[in-house]
Formats: sequence, C-alpha cells, structure tokens
Amino acid sequence: MILAPFEFEHAEALLAENLNDDRNRPSFGLEMLELFAAPDMAFTFIDHGHLIAISGIQPLWPGVGEAWLMASDKLDAHKVAVARICRRWMRKIADEQDLHRVQAHMKSDWPELWRWARFLGMEYEGTVRQMTPDRQSYDMFSWVRKWV
Repeated sequence: MILAPFEFEHAEALLAENLNDDRNRPSFGLEMLELFAAPDMAFTFIDHGHLIAISGIQPLWPGVGEAWLMASDKLDAHKVAVARICRRWMRKIADEQDLHRVQAHMKSDWPELWRWARFLGMEYEGTVRQMTPDRQSYDMFSWVRKWV
C-alpha cells in the first residue's frame, strides 16, 4: 500500500465507486471535501492502483485540527494497515503542525466507529445533536496532547 498526497479527484473517484458503508457518504456534500486538502495534512491510501481510503486532519484554528476519513469497500482487506498508518500520521501531523488537540466527529448511528476512535487513542466527549443539514447526530472524540 502506498500513501499519496490527497487530491480532490481522489474524493470524486472514491464516491463514484462503492464506499465501505453508505453511512460513510459525507452529509455535508462533496464540495466540502475540497476544503480538506490541507497541504501535507491529507493523504490517499492506494493499493495496486485501487483507492482504499482518503484521510487527513483539517486545521480549524491554531493548535486544533479535525481528523477525517472516507473509505472504499476495499477497506476490509486493509483495515489494520490503514488504522496503524492513521494513528502514526495523526501524531506526526500533530507534532509538525503544533496541534495540541485533534478531534473527530463520527456518526452516532455507526457504533463500530467507537472502536476505531479508541484505537487512535481518542476519547469520547459527547454527542453533537442534529449537526448536519440533514439533522444527523455525531459523536465527538478527541486526542489531546498530554504534555506541554
């Protein structure tokens, strides 16, 4: 598997194929994904020419970023590798960008994501109700730097 810099075309291609779960379809619209292409903070996972996932951290304000991921139906064969890379890169990006907090909103109707968040070292903070235009609720998880 290779990790390539994220490009908006990767998101378009991923959405044109099968996602790993339809709940992974962004409720805020494809055009918002273009904003997530922060240089050196967003990546595409590719295996033998197939898009596996796109992921990254979107800076919100100094010291804080929002982690995100969207995966194809090919993720199942690569779950462990993608999870390990995400955990390593989340910390690397946090160090390079001087982030003291990385947070992630994960759909409340997708309880399997709790396991993913815990693997990344994130803690549950609460539920954000009716967060999206279609009134979906999301659970907030965060990883906070334990040192100064």
